[in-house]
Amino acid sequence: MDTKPINSLCDFSVFKLQTDAALISFLNAKKSLNLKKGGVLINENEAFKGVYFIRSGLLKIYRTKSNQQEFIIGLGKKGGVVGIDSVISNSPYPHAIKALNDIEVYHLNAKEISYLFETYKPLRNEFIKELCADIDKLENRITSILNKKIKSQLAEILLAFSDIENNNNAVVKLSTLDISKLIGTTQNYICKIINNFIKSKLVEVEGKKIKIINCNELSVIASEIY
Repeated sequence: MDTKPINSLCDFSVFKLQTDAALISFLNAKKSLNLKKGGVLINENEAFKGVYFIRSGLLKIYRTKSNQQEFIIGLGKKGGVVGIDSVISNSPYPHAIKALNDIEVYHLNAKEISYLFETYKPLRNEFIKELCADIDKLENRITSILNKKIKSQLAEILLAFSDIENNNNAVVKLSTLDISKLIGTTQNYICKIINNFIKSKLVEVEGKKIKIINCNELSVIASEIY
């Protein structure tokens, strides 16, 4: 049996303990989608249309305030799954999701995901675990907002959403504007802290990328609380 298609699912924790039969069923049912930077994957309060599995790229998950400003709840990256909360509750999407850069996702529609849940019970259990993990992340984010200075929150975000490139450099492909919306502060203040990180030789800025050059020291800053 050709294992290449199955190996393409190794980045997703929900599939790691599943049988080959379950994985092949998923691969036969899913569709591959590509979305350019700035493209909207899900609109807030949109009717449930399936679950998305992030193959590459970065997504922002947000809600729109009454003044039409975005409030970023979290970010999704390679190996993440979005839409789980709606499939479990069978309700509209409570948030919007937009591509922060060019992305590739697998999409499984509502009918197919229901079939897989009915046919492969362990898969449904893994989705519930994934949803619980997402809730834990949100609770941790709230804890950070309440207990950490903005400098520590920034360090935490840079470490959490860095990717290792071919040259083994850890880089972050988030704009300072999106980081400011995620933390809840101004873009100017984020730029000021990043400049301080640069002076302390913690990071470097190359074009639109932030390269981490001292992970250990940045981790110390990320763990600091009031």
